[in-house]
Amino acid sequence: MSVTALPPLPLDRASPATRLLEKRRQMFEVQEALDSQAEESRRRELVFKQREEALRTKDRELQESLIKFNRFLQDNDAKRHRAEKKEREAHRQRVAREEEIAQLSSTLHEEQAKRAERDGELRTMARYSAFMQAFQRAQTEFPEIDDVLSRYDTLRAAHDHLVTRSREADAKVEGSRSQLQAVVRETSNEVLARNNRIAELQHASDSAVSESLAASASAEHECAALVDRKLQAGQVVMACEYIYERCADRSAVRQAKAKRAAAPDPLAEASVSDLLRKLNFIRDFALDLTEIVQEGRSTADSAGGAPE
Repeated sequence: MSVTALPPLPLDRASPATRLLEKRRQMFEVQEALDSQAEESRRRELVFKQREEALRTKDRELQESLIKFNRFLQDNDAKRHRAEKKEREAHRQRVAREEEIAQLSSTLHEEQAKRAERDGELRTMARYSAFMQAFQRAQTEFPEIDDVLSRYDTLRAAHDHLVTRSREADAKVEGSRSQLQAVVRETSNEVLARNNRIAELQHASDSAVSESLAASASAEHECAALVDRKLQAGQVVMACEYIYERCADRSAVRQAKAKRAAAPDPLAEASVSDLLRKLNFIRDFALDLTEIVQEGRSTADSAGGAPE
């Protein structure tokens, strides 16, 4: 509520006492208007304080959201560290399996060499058995049947032993080959699964880093804009404060000087209310001063240039 400029009264021919009473009446009306404005300012200040409390509540909620987001980022970092640890463990197991495969391959080559050696021995013994049979038929040193049978049993036992050893070697080589194939297949599947898991974790980590960088850039931009607005608002408040002090020092209405409200932030609701109050005071002071000057000139002209 602003003080309305009062129209000049035709007091050119009135007595000084009448003019003094008129001035006092005008001052009383101005004082009533100022009191009404002060009451309205207090009511607005109460509303602004309620809004400020709501803004503080929202700020606390935003801080809680920020804490939750930071905790989420920390959980993601912990998951990434665990994934890296699992990847290192998988690499170590893969290396161990590769070493085991190399050892089994070496064992397989040794068994194949032993089998080839036994096959050579078997062929040698077969040729020797044929040679002995031909020799027995062609010579007369073994006239007895028992000698020939004993010699045959001896050769047959040696042959059976060689055949058994050959079969055992074949079974052992086949088992080693099956075991090697199973180990290779299991290792390949495990390595493929871990590689897929690592790729998924890497993609999730990249997405989290990108979102974090975007949020940081947006926060820095908003902070810079807020600092600029506060600087401009501070300059406006200082200029208004200077003009207000000048007007208050020159004003005859001492009740117009109000205590300065504590508002560290020039963009706060309380600071805006105080600034509006001071601007209204400056406007009213300028209007009153203009009216007084005009009235003084009119009085001086009517009195023939004599000052009051």
